[in-house]
Formats: sequence, C-alpha cells, structure tokens
Amino acid sequence: SSDLNGKEIFVAVGHKAPLWAVTYSPDGKWIATGGDDKTIRIWDSSNGKDLQLLQGHQRSVGDLAFSPDGKFLVSASNDYTFKVWDTSTWKETIPFRDHGNWVSTAQFSSNGKNILTASYDESIRIFDARLGDQLKKWKAHSDWVTAAQYSPDGKSIVSSGGDKFVKLWSTEGTQIKSFEGHTDVIRTVSFSPDGRLLASGGGDNVLKICDVSSGKLIIDLKGHTMEILQVAFSPDEIGRAHV
Repeated sequence: SSDLNGKEIFVAVGHKAPLWAVTYSPDGKWIATGGDDKTIRIWDSSNGKDLQLLQGHQRSVGDLAFSPDGKFLVSASNDYTFKVWDTSTWKETIPFRDHGNWVSTAQFSSNGKNILTASYDESIRIFDARLGDQLKKWKAHSDWVTAAQYSPDGKSIVSSGGDKFVKLWSTEGTQIKSFEGHTDVIRTVSFSPDGRLLASGGGDNVLKICDVSSGKLIIDLKGHTMEILQVAFSPDEIGRAHV
C-alpha cells in the first residue's frame, strides 16, 4: 500500500498467486484482496496486518465490494458463483444462485439492499442481498459481460462486454443507450462521481470517455501498450479518470 505521494506504507504478503481484486472498506480500516489462489484476505489498512483468510471459492476471485455500511463483503469468482460474507464474523451468509459462467462483477446497490452481478454467460442479474432471491435477469451483451456498475444515483446501470459495446440500462433491464468505438473486448467501465461521464478501456489499449446524456465521445486517449484492465474516476475531482 502507498500514500498519495506514492510513498510505500507497507507490503502485505500472504496470497500464493496473482491478485485480481482489491478494495477498501467504507471506513477505510480494511483492505480486501482476492486472486488466483481462490482466497480472500482482509488486511489492516494502517499496518498491513493479515486479519482474516476467507475460503470457499473453487476458482479465482476477480471482484470484491463492501456494502455501503461495511457490514458485508461480496466476492465474484470464475467458479460461476458470488458469495456474501458477514464482516462481523467473516462467515458466508446465505447461498446465491449460480451463474452459467464466470461472474465478473458483484456490487451492492447504494442502499445495500440489492446486489448487481455481471457474468460471462452474457447476463446481468440483480439479487436481494438479504434473502438471496434473484429479482432481475437479462441478456446484456452478445458476448461476455466483463463489468457492470450502478450509476451514482442508482437509477441506471452501465455494462461493458466482449462484443466491444458499452451499454446503459434501466434497473429494470431496458436498454437506454449503446456506446460504440472500441475495436476489441472492453474490460472495464466506470461512471464519474456526478454520473455525467463514462470511462471505458480494454483490449484495444485505448481509454475512452463519453458523455452519458449525448453519447458523444469526449476523450480518446492512446498510449498504453497493453490492454486496460481497470479504470476509475477520482472521487474528489469530477472528470479525472485513472487507469
């Protein structure tokens, strides 16, 4: 872990294989990591102490997200499942329905009541986080769904896919808009904090930023020599994207 000036704070060692997912708890006290060793580890963000080892997935863990209140952690895996963990006990809660392929994304809604998932089975699904019921399911892309995210206001969902499209949906599964331009699989997509912009990147090594309302391309940034795996906006500076 490093501070904002790039100064190393600590090195956390524990995983036995490459990492694919890293996230902070809402209060900043924990860091959760997941990777190819099929495990999730919880670290003290102040000193790198290894606090918990979560086991249960049968393949790589590719995405992690805490609930807004920090009481739960959701994990997505290549084993076709996602799991929810109670952070007071670090035990798995109720089982959820399996997907038909890798689960690429798992994210809580802003009120913590629902869980949004995206999968290589080409679907997006929404589940009741407490009861485990599947509330919605729709075919989102004609190829893998590589990422999905709620808009900041929770009224829409953006997704990216192996079909080279970024798509905007209502939370009921109605397509609102489709964004074209990438020439290879799109690996990642993210809303800006105000919900007005979308950043996307993937196998064509290009970062694109589009206006959500008009659908117009605003910025087309080239320079990466390999595919872009993750993009995110700075939470305190609207319009600044980081890859």
